[in-house]
Amino acid sequence: MQVTRFLLAGSYWPMPALARGFALAFLAGLSWLSGCGSAPPPAAPTGEHRLEQAARLAVAHLVALAEPARAAAKQPPRLFPMPTTQSFSGAPLQEAAQVVALLRQALQPLPPGYALAPADINPTPAADDWRLDSRLFAPPGAAPGRFVLELRLLNQASSEVVARTSVQVVQEGLNVAVVPPPAPTPPDPASITPAPPAPAQVAHAAAQLERAQASYAAGRLQEALAQFGQVARLPGADVLKARAGEYVTLTRLGRKAQAEAVFSQIVTLGLQARALSVKLLFAPGGTEYWPDPSVSGPYGGWLKEIARQASGMAECLAVVGHSSRSGGEIARVKTSLDRARAVGAQLIKEAPALAPKLRYVGLGSKENVVGTGADDATDAVDRRVEFRVVACQ
Repeated sequence: MQVTRFLLAGSYWPMPALARGFALAFLAGLSWLSGCGSAPPPAAPTGEHRLEQAARLAVAHLVALAEPARAAAKQPPRLFPMPTTQSFSGAPLQEAAQVVALLRQALQPLPPGYALAPADINPTPAADDWRLDSRLFAPPGAAPGRFVLELRLLNQASSEVVARTSVQVVQEGLNVAVVPPPAPTPPDPASITPAPPAPAQVAHAAAQLERAQASYAAGRLQEALAQFGQVARLPGADVLKARAGEYVTLTRLGRKAQAEAVFSQIVTLGLQARALSVKLLFAPGGTEYWPDPSVSGPYGGWLKEIARQASGMAECLAVVGHSSRSGGEIARVKTSLDRARAVGAQLIKEAPALAPKLRYVGLGSKENVVGTGADDATDAVDRRVEFRVVACQ
């Protein structure tokens, strides 16, 4: 299980292959399409299935549910399968390439009236371009090896959900950890772009960002670096996400000086957006950072740059601590506040003038992301400290 090392609120980013033999079951699931238009769609799949079968059943049911919208479309919808995530707005998983390969297999042969877009094409969306989103996750309290595969078709131009379905998966060894880097907090668009972008521009930039994230997850680092840089210049792009992608890619490439320069830009953007996207992870039960140096090793440099820039602000900086759900509420709040104060002490050591501008907040487990209380790598994001710009009162 990997622990993400650059956490940016929202969800974690994120990104080798299985699959074959979907045609018979797929055609059986879609056989109602060849009949009269009044026939009801098939019932949702039931029972538990291995991932390959689950993908086949889910695609068949999803396309069946989408038939009324497809029939009303002015032209055959183009389908764009996107990387698999833990949440539809989150980061691709370790299993992302595997699941997308299964879904593309399940769409062969295509039902009448559809076109399957190549994986490397994400144009400015047309009215009848549909993206196929998928997420694979373990529900809270689920037994080991039990997951849910959820699919949805989303109109890329209007962001309307065309159809949605889910199938229960039973399979040991599936890795539903997200691929770093995680997704940053969306900034205020007005602080980065001179004018609100058009919805189509936002959708296009988001699709290009997902391409870059997929390249990063597949280990094509030079390609990913170029793509993240291109995304940052697109109208409607989430610049914080693009810069975060550049940072982690440069780090993996060993380009320390360039990575530090990009991190400085991330801090600047975060302060402008009033919510720094950087999050520091802690070991369970105290104020020690997560012990893996690949995770917490960069924290000293991060805090030095945050202190340098924040000390020049007219406003104050809230250091917000969080804890996992384990233990009593009073203990959780105390631990989260202790973490905030420990990070504040490091900031003051780097920039003593920052001391009167720091505000400390302990939220306990009120803003958990995972919320299992497992106190291991799976809920490390719940044991964090983050930063927000606030008025000095």
